[in-house]
Amino acid sequence: MSAKSLVFILPLLLQNAWAAPYVAYASSNALIPGIHIGLDRSDHINLIPQDKITIFYEGRATDQPTAASITFSNAVHKTIVLEHIAHVSSISCSGSTIKVAFGDTDAFRTAQKSWTEEAKHGLILVSYQQGCGAAFPAQRSWLSVKSVQSFGDSNAITASFSEMIPEESAGDMDIEFGHIAKTPLQSRAEVANNSVSSPDFDVSKSFNFIYTPAATDDTVFGKAYPLAQVGTGANTLGLYCVSCGANGQFTVSGHVSAKLLPPKITKIELDLDGSLKASLVLAMAGAATKSFPFSKRVFSQSLSSFSIPKIISVGPSVTMDLGATLALHAKGGIEYGWTFGWPVVKAQLDLLNFKAGSSGFTPTGAPVFNYQGDAAAELNGYALIGLRFGIDVLKGKWTADVGLIDKPSVDIGATVQIHSPAQISALPEGSVLNDGLCYSAGVANDLYAEGTVGKASRSIDIAKWNGPKTSKCLKTQTVHHAPAKPTKAG
Repeated sequence: MSAKSLVFILPLLLQNAWAAPYVAYASSNALIPGIHIGLDRSDHINLIPQDKITIFYEGRATDQPTAASITFSNAVHKTIVLEHIAHVSSISCSGSTIKVAFGDTDAFRTAQKSWTEEAKHGLILVSYQQGCGAAFPAQRSWLSVKSVQSFGDSNAITASFSEMIPEESAGDMDIEFGHIAKTPLQSRAEVANNSVSSPDFDVSKSFNFIYTPAATDDTVFGKAYPLAQVGTGANTLGLYCVSCGANGQFTVSGHVSAKLLPPKITKIELDLDGSLKASLVLAMAGAATKSFPFSKRVFSQSLSSFSIPKIISVGPSVTMDLGATLALHAKGGIEYGWTFGWPVVKAQLDLLNFKAGSSGFTPTGAPVFNYQGDAAAELNGYALIGLRFGIDVLKGKWTADVGLIDKPSVDIGATVQIHSPAQISALPEGSVLNDGLCYSAGVANDLYAEGTVGKASRSIDIAKWNGPKTSKCLKTQTVHHAPAKPTKAG
């Protein structure tokens, strides 16, 4: 899969299908047929049946452009894509008969010769025209032709057909989805093969998300979002988000390959490029001797999905979970966390073999620390930021539900040391004494993938980062003993 451009310029990339094709949108996220700008529709080579075709699809929304290409190869019968022929002047269907008229005699004669010969063995016409076939609305129909008739006086060809489903038309299928970037006109040789190879275009889809909960409660550390509380009255312990949230933008490209006869997925890959920011600053406060664990999904949102009906559907979503274990002894509170930044991240997921790679997931960041009172405390917190995908290929013949999960985590332990005068007097002169609050803190980040592929649930570790450790006592003193008084002589 190539990844040369992340800029969306879709209105320049796909031309509308010729001759006012039938458009009756089946669903808001269904892609509709389009024609890649690199295809020379005037070339007579498009009149000759091929055993390999590439067809394109585009999204309707200008603010969330999406596109896809599908290549069918090793066709069971050689195939013509009628949209790819500029010389076709009209198409009409009546029952199981299709009529194709041509605008010039040379094109008609080329089609007449090649279609008549090929129909003896079987010919497939791919049509995007109202009334031709009973395919899913606003989608192409695959028409299996056994015989053709020619009418030279009107430059027209008629053929009887039976409809077939796309996956029965060829031995292999390649799907690349997302967004197709502008490319130079493809060479004559490429057009002759009716195929644009993957290095000649990019597919990508941009997902944006942001989540920050509203800080509604007053705490000793300022406004915060309440997560959990145990106890009653004066004997309570509360957990809060002082600053929790995530925002990011990811561009996702996909490539699916399949054997169709019989059905078998041979490749399914996702490439993700983007940036991510997260804040994980937790606080606990109370007057108690209590401990408890906590976990909760605080955010889940479906992002812009898309589908090519009966062929592939991709439904992405972003989730955020927060979790912690905490303990407090006596009265007070502690606030600890980090702000994280991943300015340039990349990940590659091979969903068939469940392999993965990544770069850029070593975060930049800075710690946040505050405390109140003299309470001994332990706080281990984490966030799970997930970019998840549900994928369905060929109406459930192959499915996956996978997620790329980033897990920033923080931990801190604090103790209070108070020394009595007797303990101090027992220490050697010049000893350094830690008296008061001491803490030890750390930060880490883990990246992994998890999910269900087919019938197997699997997970794989991708990257791990252990950040700096900090140990510090907030109050120290040096022991100085008063000189002993002289003893009087008797």
